[in-house]
Amino acid sequence: MNVLENRKRALEEKYFLDAEMAFKVNSRRDRFLAQWVSEMIGITDIEAYVAEIIDVRFTAAGDDGVVAKILADV
Repeated sequence: MNVLENRKRALEEKYFLDAEMAFKVNSRRDRFLAQWVSEMIGITDIEAYVAEIIDVRFTAAGDDGVVAKILADV
């Protein structure tokens, strides 16, 4: 039974690591996208715009909310 428990623990750890990596990748992508869009449309306070995009990710419907916000701004 110890082998099965070790396997289960390893799969759980892999799941959490994968979820953490996906979160980091999405956050980084949103940050770069927000910086690019803010420079493109001439926003001077880039960090504030990046914070807006990050807030949209957490309050709206994830990727769809970010895309809708950026399309509305452009």
